[in-house]
Amino acid sequence: MADVQTGLRFDAQAQLTVLPPGSPERGFGFAIWDDAAPAFRRFILSHTRDRNRIIPPPRDAGCAAIIPVLLALVPRPDNNYDSRAIAVTAPPSHGGDVFERHLGYLYSKWLHHMAPLITDLTTHSPVPAGCHGYIELHELHEWDDPEVEDEPWTPTTDSPLTPAEEAALGYRMGTLRLQWAWSDDLKPVISEYIDDKIRKEHAGGPAADAGRGLAETEVRQAHLARRDTRLRTAQAAQATTNNARSQARAARDAAAVAQNAIWATWRREPHGRHGITAVSSGIFGSRHVLLLDGQAAEIGQWHVPHGPLTLVDERLRAAALGALEAHGISRHSSPDLDDLADFPNATVSIRESSWSVRVIEADHAPDQLREIARYDLATEVVMVYARPHREPVQTLLRRHGVDADTVWSIDPPVKSDRQDPTDLERGTQPVQLRLRNRVRGHLPPEHAEVLGIQWGKLGASIHRSTHKELRANTYYLRELGTLLGVNAATLRPARCRLCHNNALASPDGLAYCFACVRWAQGRWLRDNGTDGPWIESVVWALRRVVELEFSGPPSVAQLNRLHVSDPDIADAAMLCRFLIPRPALATLRARSYGTARSWAQWLHLADLLEGGLRTSRGTITVATDGHPCRSMLERHVDDFLHHSGIAHDIEPAYPRHPDLNTTGLRADWLLHDSTYVEALGMPDEPAYAAKVARKRELARHTGIPLLTLTAEDLNRLPEIFAAWLPAAPATGGATTPAPF
Repeated sequence: MADVQTGLRFDAQAQLTVLPPGSPERGFGFAIWDDAAPAFRRFILSHTRDRNRIIPPPRDAGCAAIIPVLLALVPRPDNNYDSRAIAVTAPPSHGGDVFERHLGYLYSKWLHHMAPLITDLTTHSPVPAGCHGYIELHELHEWDDPEVEDEPWTPTTDSPLTPAEEAALGYRMGTLRLQWAWSDDLKPVISEYIDDKIRKEHAGGPAADAGRGLAETEVRQAHLARRDTRLRTAQAAQATTNNARSQARAARDAAAVAQNAIWATWRREPHGRHGITAVSSGIFGSRHVLLLDGQAAEIGQWHVPHGPLTLVDERLRAAALGALEAHGISRHSSPDLDDLADFPNATVSIRESSWSVRVIEADHAPDQLREIARYDLATEVVMVYARPHREPVQTLLRRHGVDADTVWSIDPPVKSDRQDPTDLERGTQPVQLRLRNRVRGHLPPEHAEVLGIQWGKLGASIHRSTHKELRANTYYLRELGTLLGVNAATLRPARCRLCHNNALASPDGLAYCFACVRWAQGRWLRDNGTDGPWIESVVWALRRVVELEFSGPPSVAQLNRLHVSDPDIADAAMLCRFLIPRPALATLRARSYGTARSWAQWLHLADLLEGGLRTSRGTITVATDGHPCRSMLERHVDDFLHHSGIAHDIEPAYPRHPDLNTTGLRADWLLHDSTYVEALGMPDEPAYAAKVARKRELARHTGIPLLTLTAEDLNRLPEIFAAWLPAAPATGGATTPAPF
């Protein structure tokens, strides 16, 4: 690049007519296709084998060095998006057709001025048009660890070279940029070239359209070759398509027949639910009526104001309707359930324009249930995906108050791959967790297996944001700053210590990418209300993180911050956080027989609550009978009730009220005679006192007997609860609580 090119130049080696580069300070990007990674890698490799090609960068280039290159600019009128499209490819000398050399397209903003010039030049040039460009090279840093032996790698357009190849080159690969003169400077140069070609044609020289014919022929031949290949493939596929569809339908029908038989057995089995009640809840004016069983597990919902009633177990419909009736919701024109007994083990998901019928299967979350039919509200047509499901689905819809006679049997819609439902047994995420071998020693194999980690398998499967993009990501900066306790201005570019993705690092050298920061927030392993081997891993992680960072049981909020600065200890603490679910992110199964554990229950399970967990609102602990308590006052009262043999449940819901209860208020305990008990831990705090006043007024309004206790009452508990002690007379009205 020592001699400045001012006009068009024929490059015999690259087989290009090359545009003048213009100012060396100007470099243009272009849209690089993700699927062009193999071609991009071949192009980069062909220019990085010789280190003598590396030269200093132009001023303000933002890189440490560059490698000058030549690229072809190929008009692509066959582009369906824009017929003016100009493809950027490797030069013809690299071999292959224009598709095999394809790297990307010029951005649309350049087409207005550049497309006509490049097209005209291509028309009159015997070889394709081309331009100068350069490959950006950046300095290697300490976080660019090649990890040659244990980190398998796949090329991408962002990372065309392996870490080992970058280390051998001495630079980290940047982007590919183009150079050409301003369009106003190119116009006279190209016009003069074309005029000269035309004069030669009139003088008996080579035909002016020879270049155009050559360029068009190359694109046309490439298209024809691909068309022939695709046509042969399509013909072969078409020959088997109808047969494949028929086989698929037959397989679905056979599976549906077997499933119908399983459902027949299932309908005769006991459902195992007791104490079904309806409760109202709502916030900001949105009302919900939920159906709960005696374990407080949600079994269904009444869709206000007029239904339907959807359930996770259709065998519970009669009991659920009774609970709604007791809650003040009329059954309206409910069908005779005895006449609609052949229903499937399925639930109905209510959507705005359609209802989705989904099969209930073990360990599946609601959004992972398999759809077997759909009911379109506008056309009143039922679409089933297997013919033997017609009658069971119609029966289910009739139990929901819909009598749909028009049923179509269709193929199921094609959907993208989703999470393997078996993963929901432990609430894991659908993506693959790939971590570096160097942190493998921090997790015992049995706990790493719970996370489904692939050790040392990095590369294309990890989306790598650039460090510039990370600095512009306010969510990442905020969450990383919270985790590390540092200001964003002190962060520097680095690689994630756990997965080798691009990251920002604290002055202490702690560097974690956005994904790992999110996984450490409890977004990987989620409590779904189902016990399994993963519980042991959670217990191990809780005990381990306490050993590494804390002198006692931590609060949930304390896990948002790393309390260690040693990098190896921090890595271990981060991996522990991957294994610790957060109650706020629990993901229950569609048919759960339990509820997700509270934070206190997790700590109790890990034997970390001997002295309780201190918070700004009180000490979280677990009572003798296993009930979680948010204060020592609650713990004393609950233990008294347990040891005194007074039957009690925790956190009963207050009835909904449009003014007094729009947020789902709950009491602390419910006694066997429907008395609500409240332990008032902070009666002098204004906001707390106002909430208590609302509960008292709500109890008066609804006729609920309410007993309130304070710390001063702890020495009087036998007197206060005398009416409920087993030895006391059955009628306890004479010693009910004093007036509020």
